[in-house]
Amino acid sequence: MLIDRPSTKVLVVDDFPTMRRFVRTLLRQMGFTNFVEADDGSEADRILKSTEDIGLIICDLNMPKMSGIELLKVVRSSSQYSNLPFLLVASESQKEQVVEAVKLGATNYIYKPFTGANLQDKLGRIFSSKNAS
Repeated sequence: MLIDRPSTKVLVVDDFPTMRRFVRTLLRQMGFTNFVEADDGSEADRILKSTEDIGLIICDLNMPKMSGIELLKVVRSSSQYSNLPFLLVASESQKEQVVEAVKLGATNYIYKPFTGANLQDKLGRIFSSKNAS
């Protein structure tokens, strides 16, 4: 993975604190050390508007207030974050919504439940394609 993991600030968005903690733990095992958390898309949007150095968003699809797809639309419409890597986290039962998210510009997606190896593979794909362009 061609990325400076410790300096990459990752925005982890999920309405379940346990899931955010799980994602953080896996990311730490991969060498990431800089995290910001939001418990829904609207909070993530506020964070994005006040923070300039987010390098990756890992976002749950189904959340109250503002869903992952709604946040994705906001992110892709922003000149500052239009190319920001966006990994969507979904369940197998949400395949149609995942297809919609990919069409809207999600960089990649991962289905729950996932392992550290699954997450590392997805992030490797995201950052190798980003560095190739």
